[in-house]
Amino acid sequence: LAVMAILSSGHDPQQGPYAKAVKRAIDFVLSMQRSDGIFANDTVGNVGNQACLYNHAIAGLMLGEAYGMTASTENQKMRSAIKNAVTYSRRLQTAHKRSVHDKGGWRYPAAWGPNDSDLSVTSWQLMFYRSVKNAGFDVPGDHIKEAMEFVHRCFDEKEKAFVYAQQHGPDRERYSSGGVVGGGIIAMVMAGEPRSDKVRQSAEWILNHPFDDYNRRKHFEDRYHYSAFYCSQAMYQVGGEYWERFYPDFTRVLLKNQNADGSWDPESRAVSYTHLRAHETRHDL
Repeated sequence: LAVMAILSSGHDPQQGPYAKAVKRAIDFVLSMQRSDGIFANDTVGNVGNQACLYNHAIAGLMLGEAYGMTASTENQKMRSAIKNAVTYSRRLQTAHKRSVHDKGGWRYPAAWGPNDSDLSVTSWQLMFYRSVKNAGFDVPGDHIKEAMEFVHRCFDEKEKAFVYAQQHGPDRERYSSGGVVGGGIIAMVMAGEPRSDKVRQSAEWILNHPFDDYNRRKHFEDRYHYSAFYCSQAMYQVGGEYWERFYPDFTRVLLKNQNADGSWDPESRAVSYTHLRAHETRHDL
């Protein structure tokens, strides 16, 4: 994420004040790739944990974006790593799913809850696929088509927005959040469906769930900064009146709450997950 922030600011990884730092960062990411193709830091925890597939997709996305900007010697290392990463992602995408509704999507490598795919992880994997495909790597159309079929199934007609997962289940994973709705929109736009009714209705959902209350969201699984990351990209891609209605207020809140050193506060939640779980346990009893 740090590398992409620097590159998006117009800096070149081959020259300029940040070139050496970017090269070191890319080398670090490459060094984290395991023999099976996943980018995962073993010191952070088991490769089956929640963070690992996010790490994998974000690392792959970064390498796809940086691939065309690096020297030929670096390209060779990156090319091999990206190919292995795509193979790993595809293997998880086609792994056995307990429900046909989860086919085409991704979930954490270890079994987790009632669903075998969720839109949050899937959106990142699709961005990874699109990035490396744009960089010239072979990502067959059926890989993306199968993932998009899952994305479409994650649209909830009652909510009029994308939801996190297909099934209700004991963990109540069929909910909308800024990150999920924004991720769904970006997936649709990348797949060539920017004018879809699902995109339009989801953009309206974002406008109806603004970021006015800094670092606070209504749903206990809706993380403020994560949602801000996805929703800002989504609304920019949708454009027009949606962007015009979203951007000014959103920017005002972010600038007002930026710390003196340039950072923002750590993520907070409106409702404590631990407290909610304790409440549900008491209720069940």
